[in-house]
Amino acid sequence: MMSFRVLAASIGLSAVLAFSVQAQTLILEPSATVLGAGDTFSLKVSVDTASLPIAGFSVFFNMAGTDASGSFVVQTNVLSPDWSFVNAEPTLPEVLPNNGHSQDYGVATTPTVENLPASSYLWLFTLQIQTSLATAPGSYTIMTTTGSLFFYDFESGGTEVHLPSSSIAVTVVPEPSSLVLALSSVGILVLLRWIPGSKRKNG
Repeated sequence: MMSFRVLAASIGLSAVLAFSVQAQTLILEPSATVLGAGDTFSLKVSVDTASLPIAGFSVFFNMAGTDASGSFVVQTNVLSPDWSFVNAEPTLPEVLPNNGHSQDYGVATTPTVENLPASSYLWLFTLQIQTSLATAPGSYTIMTTTGSLFFYDFESGGTEVHLPSSSIAVTVVPEPSSLVLALSSVGILVLLRWIPGSKRKNG
């Protein structure tokens, strides 16, 4: 009976540890947006480090294999005050690639490369992303790649924590949608006016 309890406790601990490893994740806000061609939106990127500290990070993006034809362009990258770029800032503007990796929008550490405490919601940076005027209406996905990571204990050699992909769903609609609807309504009224046999035309 005792051995069974020890085994059960061991299995339970393993499950908790496995969950902890998977708990670290990037948080993208908003998780979805609707906009028109040529519009710009803000993408806030934060991290849940679960029980781990953090001293620096790297984050890469792509269009999840969607053929976006260069339609999504990062215009600015604003770091949280907690961070400093290790070398030069990313070169902008940059078109997000359909596949592979974008530039590293991190390459950032704390100013002294010391750990920040564990956090379930720690702001990293915010991107301003613009859609081109030629963006076709449809559904797109912007995602972080599995090359994204954060690290801690840098001064003692550093430990990397790779992060699973996170994504934002982007729906591009004809723009401006309200004008399209208004013109459609006017067109219907004009059509009804000139249909043969209509009351308006024939008095």
